[in-house]
Amino acid sequence: MTRSLWSALVPVATCLATLGGLTAWTATGGAGQPRGLEVSHGRVFTPLREGATSAYFTIRNTGAVREKLTGVTTARGSSAMLNRNVTTEGGARSMTTVPYISVPEHSTLRMSPYALNVMVTPAPRIRPGERLRFTLHFEDREPVTVRALAVRPGSLAD
Repeated sequence: MTRSLWSALVPVATCLATLGGLTAWTATGGAGQPRGLEVSHGRVFTPLREGATSAYFTIRNTGAVREKLTGVTTARGSSAMLNRNVTTEGGARSMTTVPYISVPEHSTLRMSPYALNVMVTPAPRIRPGERLRFTLHFEDREPVTVRALAVRPGSLAD
């Protein structure tokens, strides 16, 4: 009889210890933290000629979970691709398409012409001061729709 009581006591004690640990974790704010994500400072370059242009956003991740930007769509029928600018061995600048952009927890990602950006083709017909709607698609969360201000190339200031 003692052996059967001991056999039953071990799983019960394990469950109680696990439940106690989860309760403490939840009580201290470790569980159920909201995933905070803000997209702002959308800018899109007015095209200098037909072809392509680029857009830039600031993505602030205030949550405790890494977010992954997996794609971007536009409201005017242009296609959008995530890109990274790199420097080749010879010192030349080159652009490469990337499948996603990672936004680490508790960090801010600022896109720029020298690092990460969104390539938009064909370039929409926009003038400085106009706004273009973009929808940013993230892995495991709802898309975020923002409006980017059209600015002349070289002018990404607020």
